[in-house]
Amino acid sequence: MNIRRVCATAGEYHEFIKLIQDIGGGILANVPDKKDWENPDIHDHLEHYLGGSEKFSTLDRLKMIHETMRHVCSRESAFHEVATMHAEAFMAAQKMMILAEYPFNQYEARAMAAAGITPWDKRFEK
Repeated sequence: MNIRRVCATAGEYHEFIKLIQDIGGGILANVPDKKDWENPDIHDHLEHYLGGSEKFSTLDRLKMIHETMRHVCSRESAFHEVATMHAEAFMAAQKMMILAEYPFNQYEARAMAAAGITPWDKRFEK
């Protein structure tokens, strides 16, 4: 599937979300929460099974999973599903505005801050 084709219009937003859900898998609906993380009986199991590259800690990985879940598996995401279905604006026009306003190198920093992995940088506020 061609990602450029999928993101061509807002009406295809649903296909884009479907791809994220497919990549994220079941963890998006079943991600452990803060109580699980702080539970000494299962903490080591979470570290073991959700661990990965040393570039990010397991806690950072969980924070990003929670942030992704917010966008594809939540009440908020349901609103966006309905809004984009009826907006039908071309994603190309939306993309042009995003590119005109924000450099891509800040997107990663914003996503990390939104997930609580790094502190929010005041430069990103408008």
